[in-house]
Order: sequence, then structure tokens, then C-alpha cells
Amino acid sequence: MKAFAEAAGMAEAPPSLRIGAGRQGARLSADPRRAARLMENAVRLLPTAAPYQLGRSDQQHLIGEFAGLAADAAALALADPGAPAGERAARALRLLETGRAVRSAGPCSPAAT
Repeated sequence: MKAFAEAAGMAEAPPSLRIGAGRQGARLSADPRRAARLMENAVRLLPTAAPYQLGRSDQQHLIGEFAGLAADAAALALADPGAPAGERAARALRLLETGRAVRSAGPCSPAAT
């Protein structure tokens, strides 16, 4: 768990590696607060995971690897005992919106062509 958390925080690592490490670290974490933070950070990296320099099919493949990430992060945000109850729903909604924006307005969407 510690190695995944460290990899997720490495600024020089590729975003896709950091996202995957954050997801795996969250899955292994026994601490719901830490798991929620790891997943939130992973979702925030989603817009950088599929650079515009890649071909369309490569972009789609990269984004597809993270299907369900925002929903999982939102669920953890709602269950985070370290966050005030009134802020949990807003945090979860922001995470869902970030994931939706990557799918609908990202470089892979038909709207971007």
C-alpha cells in the first residue's frame, strides 16, 4: 500500500501510472480517509492521462483503462469519516463531474473532433 501511495505522488511519473497506483493504493488501504484522498488525486489526474499528441485510438484506450474511477472515488468521498458530512456530497459531485468531463469533452469524444 505504501509503495502504491508513493508512486501515486511521484510528480515525474506518467499520469497513467500515478492514476493506476492511486487506485490500487486505495483498494489496499484500510484507512478510508487515505483511500478517499488517493482516489481523489487519481481523478484529478484524469485530464492529463491521454495527451493530445497521441492518436485517437491510443487516447481512447488510455481513458478506457480508468472506467469507473470517478464513481469509485465519489463513493469513497461519501464514506470518508474525515470530511464533514455537509461537504461529502459536494466533493463526490465534483469528482463525478471531473470524470464526466474527461469522457464527454476530452480528446476522445466526438464533440472534440
